[in-house]
Amino acid sequence: MKKKILALLLAVATASMFAGCGKDDGGRERESREESSYEQEESAPESVSEPEEPEEAPLLTSVYASAKPGNEFQFGAYEQDNNLSDGAEPIEWVVLANEGDRILVLSKYVLVGEPEEMSEGEIRDDAIPGADRDSVTWEVCSERKWLNSIFYEEAFSDEERNCILQSELTTPDTEGTWSGRSNQPFHTYGGSDTTDYLFLLSYEEFKEYVKPLKIANAEPTAASAVKANKETGYASWQLRSPGVVQDWVDDMTMTSTGYSDEFAEIGSDESGDIYGELNSFHSGRVYNNPSTGVNFGGLRMAMWLKVE
Repeated sequence: MKKKILALLLAVATASMFAGCGKDDGGRERESREESSYEQEESAPESVSEPEEPEEAPLLTSVYASAKPGNEFQFGAYEQDNNLSDGAEPIEWVVLANEGDRILVLSKYVLVGEPEEMSEGEIRDDAIPGADRDSVTWEVCSERKWLNSIFYEEAFSDEERNCILQSELTTPDTEGTWSGRSNQPFHTYGGSDTTDYLFLLSYEEFKEYVKPLKIANAEPTAASAVKANKETGYASWQLRSPGVVQDWVDDMTMTSTGYSDEFAEIGSDESGDIYGELNSFHSGRVYNNPSTGVNFGGLRMAMWLKVE
């Protein structure tokens, strides 16, 4: 009997021992698995999301995308009040046309007469092969060089220049009669096509854009040294279209070179109305009177701006 009781106690003790070991091993195994899982979580690299494309900054001129012909706004800066101590003044522009992704604008005022770089001969006209040295077209003129170098750099910031488009320009020939010479007919060459940031309007562009808006009259700025009409305060301003032919053989006969020594000019009479026909004068480019420093005619520059 005693032997049976001892055997039973031994069996129970043995079972308890194995049961305890099983529990302990399982606990350590679970702990080991948990630690291993934690280490994997710690060491696993974080998922890297694709970098977002940076949003492209809107154009400075995007606010003018809905501008209509005749609207005015400020863009760039240039000396206008002839007071250097207060810095350059914002340039005011008039919208001539809106083509959806670009607008054509014209300076509201006659901003400059003959720039210093031109008056001192730093920027000169190029010679036209086979023509007189005084002949000129938009392609070779000093005004074009100055507008697309000195003025382009000085009047606009980097951000503003990014909005100015290069424009493919054609300057048509000019045909007509000059009343100053008994209505003699003339035909002058417009010259080769050009690519420019800033430009003067052609006579055709003037008729298409400026005349309908009735903004041909323009005042000169105080810094421009351009002579204004005493009655109206308006000044003449230049086009890139050629004026009358270069020379006269005698008082009644024109030369046949076909090149002009001056650009066409837009002016106003005492009533403030623009002249009805294309006008051109021998003093009518931007050349000034050496004795007074006053220019007979100045520049209203134009450009295309992207607004998309």
